[in-house]
Amino acid sequence: FYEPCSPGDPQAFAATLDEFDKNKMASKVIPPKIMRADFERTLLRARPTVSQSDLEMYVNFTKEFGEEGALETVCPE
Repeated sequence: FYEPCSPGDPQAFAATLDEFDKNKMASKVIPPKIMRADFERTLLRARPTVSQSDLEMYVNFTKEFGEEGALETVCPE
């Protein structure tokens, strides 16, 4: 089996997952373990995907039309 390791490891070699797949060895690759520190590092680098003006536009739309658009819930009398 193969797992990601340090480039300094004496048995290490550079390869892509595509190369493993082409050689019909993809099933022998063990994915890396995801740790809490991985998420914490990602959160430090994450940037907003929408601007403040986009959020304001959404808030204004929701105030005007509601979350479900212009449809209102009605009950028969």
